[in-house]
Amino acid sequence: MLYISCFLQKKGLFLLYIYIGITVFFAGMTSLNAADTWADWRPVYIQTVDISNGNQNLNSNISAIAKDKQGIFWFGTAGSGLIRYDGQHADILRYSSSYNLSLPDNVIHSLAALPDGGLLIGTDVAGVVRFNPMDNNFYPYPATGKQYLGSRIYAIVPDRQGGYWIGSDIGLSHIDSDLKHTRQFFVFCQDNGTCSSQTRAILQEKDGSLLLGTDKGLVRYSPDNQKFTYIHFKTSAQNNIEGIRALYRDSKGYLWIGTASSGVFYITLDGKLHQPESLKQDSPFIRYHSVNSFVETFSGALWIGTRGGGLLSLDRKSGKISFIHQNEAAPENLDTDSIRAFYREENGNIWIAAGDNIAFYNHENDHIFTFNNSGISSKSLADRNVYSILVGRYKQIWLGLGNGQIDYFDKKQGFIRHLRSKGMASGEGVHSLVELGDGSILAASKGLSLINPRNLEVSPYSVPDLPENLIVTNLLYKNNILYIGTPEGLYIYDIKNKKTEHLTHTNSDSNSLANNRILDLAFHDNILAIATAKGLSFYIPKNKKFYNIFHRNDNINTIPNDYIAALRSAGKILWVGIRGGLLKKQGNTLSVVPMPESELFCETIQSLINDTKNRLWIVGSSTIAAINPKTQKIDQINRHSDSDKMIYYRDSAAIGADGEILLGGSNGLTVIPADFHPDIIPQPKAGLAITSVKFNGNELPYGKIPKEGQPLNLPSHAKNLLIRFSLLDYGFSRQIHYSYRLLGQDSEWLNLPAGSVPFVIYSHLPAGHFTFALRATIPGIKQPILETHFPVNVEYRWYEYRFVKIALIIILVLFLYDLISNQIRKLRLMITNKTLELQETNLRLKELANTDELTGLLNRRAFTEMFEKNCAQFSKTKDQFSVFILDIDFFKKINDNEGHLAGDAVIQYIAQKITENIRQQDFAARYGGEEFVIMLPNADMETTCQVASRIGNAISEKPVPYQGREIPVTVSIGVAVMKENDDANSLLERADERLYMAKNQGRNRVSS
Repeated sequence: MLYISCFLQKKGLFLLYIYIGITVFFAGMTSLNAADTWADWRPVYIQTVDISNGNQNLNSNISAIAKDKQGIFWFGTAGSGLIRYDGQHADILRYSSSYNLSLPDNVIHSLAALPDGGLLIGTDVAGVVRFNPMDNNFYPYPATGKQYLGSRIYAIVPDRQGGYWIGSDIGLSHIDSDLKHTRQFFVFCQDNGTCSSQTRAILQEKDGSLLLGTDKGLVRYSPDNQKFTYIHFKTSAQNNIEGIRALYRDSKGYLWIGTASSGVFYITLDGKLHQPESLKQDSPFIRYHSVNSFVETFSGALWIGTRGGGLLSLDRKSGKISFIHQNEAAPENLDTDSIRAFYREENGNIWIAAGDNIAFYNHENDHIFTFNNSGISSKSLADRNVYSILVGRYKQIWLGLGNGQIDYFDKKQGFIRHLRSKGMASGEGVHSLVELGDGSILAASKGLSLINPRNLEVSPYSVPDLPENLIVTNLLYKNNILYIGTPEGLYIYDIKNKKTEHLTHTNSDSNSLANNRILDLAFHDNILAIATAKGLSFYIPKNKKFYNIFHRNDNINTIPNDYIAALRSAGKILWVGIRGGLLKKQGNTLSVVPMPESELFCETIQSLINDTKNRLWIVGSSTIAAINPKTQKIDQINRHSDSDKMIYYRDSAAIGADGEILLGGSNGLTVIPADFHPDIIPQPKAGLAITSVKFNGNELPYGKIPKEGQPLNLPSHAKNLLIRFSLLDYGFSRQIHYSYRLLGQDSEWLNLPAGSVPFVIYSHLPAGHFTFALRATIPGIKQPILETHFPVNVEYRWYEYRFVKIALIIILVLFLYDLISNQIRKLRLMITNKTLELQETNLRLKELANTDELTGLLNRRAFTEMFEKNCAQFSKTKDQFSVFILDIDFFKKINDNEGHLAGDAVIQYIAQKITENIRQQDFAARYGGEEFVIMLPNADMETTCQVASRIGNAISEKPVPYQGREIPVTVSIGVAVMKENDDANSLLERADERLYMAKNQGRNRVSS
């Protein structure tokens, strides 16, 4: 009986496994046939738009949204004026007390775009204002007489004849298509000026009738009888709806009514009024908040904007409502709970006036989405960090998360089961998941945990000789053998025989494991490839041997580095991801895959995976690329949305049931549909546009900014030109790089730095005709996705015209001829004068060259030249002449006692006495420091001695005056007369001998 019971128990368990397998299998088959099995799991990505202007934050209580004909967005604020936004730049226009045509009121309730590119603006106290783009001025409509439209303007709605309906604090008015004439249609005001109600919302029906949402109820205007009537609902428990704030007709024809505090109503096609319980005033969704606006998404959901209650999304098929509200843990969602207005573009993207900022919803979102623990519904992960992914044999999805948590997906049933590891594993991330032969799931964290797929129970899993607290990084299961990668080497566990082998690196053994830190495992050609932090190992199970591949500094043909991060076996190829590169092993050849210039390949490749189309997906730390198997072209995926929030984790990639790519990272699970083609470049739905022009600091009115192909005409004095530009496809999902060129000025295309605000400044532009060219490119794609051109004409100054230039040249030639003639005459006169001046200068220079600077006497060089000349003439003429040398007595003592300046004064004094006592034909020179020489032509010994004595007496009789005191000075003189056999040297030597005789005889005397 016990045996039968055990058999039935085992048989029952076996049958249960078959039942679960068949159920999951057909669920998987159903998923494969489904159009989009992730449709119910896609989160709603709403991104806050940065509309700051430099250091000035312009996000200030956005209240209205409009888009002009060029594609520029305008945002009205409740106190900060009007904001113009082109996707890259923001300008703000405010009230100015110094300018009459500025915006008259900074509080704006409504906006409407005009066909000329201007705006109608509904203000809080200044009525309706028209913005004229041709001069950037604001023109209020007259506020007197029959044209009065009200002070507080809540709604501006275009009619079908080019005019506009105006809902205000006085009722309903109209602006005709000429934008000049106005009419009051329905006024709630009494003769005493008090108004009993206000028109908050206007809806024009297809038949031309109007529905007005007022404080007192719903009003219908019939164009047939031109009457206004309140709509009452006699067949409903709700007779009247007061405090109407929003009206919206959806694609099914239902009329949705939002109120100030009574919730949301809708009217079906049969005219009946309904109010679901979930949309009543006291429901947990409405909570008495004001309902300001409605919009319908492309997917058919109805969004309800509330003031304080966030954004509600209504699934009209099921009637379910979900919150999209402020959540600090989910930065991709709204950061406010106050929704003032919606604006849906033709492509389905939605702009949201979300309290203090603008938010944007891109309904396409590049077809790639991220699923995390945003907390906005029950379909969220237990933890934002996804470290590992496993798609089981029946296509169920298991996710290894942080803190020992494991999530199990059932997409078809629409639920997630949150599991948690026990013991030490509960505090560590789940780094790897593997499915064993019996269908159970093994999770690697601190040690191993086993998941029972029947009851989803998690229990520790013991492996002999594997430490319980060891962090396990990789698991691989094959043929009842479990390969366990850890930071301490490789463990090989034979599940059947319960034996464990521990393989590690040994320094003395070159054939051991390359490194103990294991990063990935993969079987290729029945050989275990092991990625380590220092080299690539291959383990052959048959002979239990390793062979390794390392980087070698002495061989450039080896692998670039030893950090092997990811492995993927695909057919005959083993792909190897390393730090900053990709390797390809085919047969015995291991080669480096050429990489394009891209930021991806500056990162470590974290994961490699092949999809159902045989594309190899390369996952870096924050970027993704795919290799086309046919062309071998590498296409990088640049996600415009939330790409900066995701860091992809190592070896966290898998292929889902529908062929989708699943990637784990720091912000959840990224899902890339199987039909996504990274090599197909999306075409922008709008073009490149110049959005602002300034020259010499003056801004060109917005209406005069040229469109593509239109010329930009600038005045001649436009010295400084600033051009701002942008791609006006706000939902474009790829990163855009801009480049520009001014043909005629720039020799090549100039690239703007990635992420910078696109604008360019030119200074001192010359007159002429140029072309300003713009390009938009996607990183990794050589060809631009868009290119546009704008002619630029800089006006010529009056003197730059050709006929003016010719006349000026003729006048200039005549003027130059006359000027040159005069200049020639002046030059000749100047040459004559300069010649005379030069002669005089030469004489002065000659004197300076021959004169001692201190005394004014001849210097030694000049005296020697003259003395030698006279000596040479003596041999011919025999004309007698003499010479004497004068030396100051005790001159060194004078310098030592009185100073060198006093010595200079003594020398100057003696030179003066010499000059005063020689004849006009005599020559005196300073021959040395304190030594003088005097030559006397036609003088005998007697005459010479008389002159010398006269000089000596003049010096000794009167002391030298210096700075209020007297310095007594005497001189010694040696005299010589030219003889028959003398020459210049012998004569001076004889005079010098006589000088020393005078010194030896007591000084202050003449010796001859």
